[in-house]
Amino acid sequence: GLCVVAGLVQHLARSSVCASLPGAETVPSMTGMLAGWAGGDTFLQLFRELRAARPELCDMPAALNGTAAAEALEAPDCTRLNLALAALVTVGSTLLITLLKPFTQSVECGSG
Repeated sequence: GLCVVAGLVQHLARSSVCASLPGAETVPSMTGMLAGWAGGDTFLQLFRELRAARPELCDMPAALNGTAAAEALEAPDCTRLNLALAALVTVGSTLLITLLKPFTQSVECGSG
């Protein structure tokens, strides 16, 4: 839904009616940022839910296993899991952009 609204707002900002309004030139880049933030927040929530559902995916220092210190830790170290998931999202995004770019060459959005 957000992508459709962002596309409509972008189109209106580039139209001859709204283009003369102060600040209208920043709307297209701002809608892109909003879509990016929404995507980032979606993946952050996915990461949180994955860590909560599968805590064994995170690393617990071997020296602390079964000790009181392990229980005192608020959460195991999920740095490796976070890096792996971020790498997967980055590679997936790169592939998506690379595969979809040829299909956008003939799409005209506004006068630019």
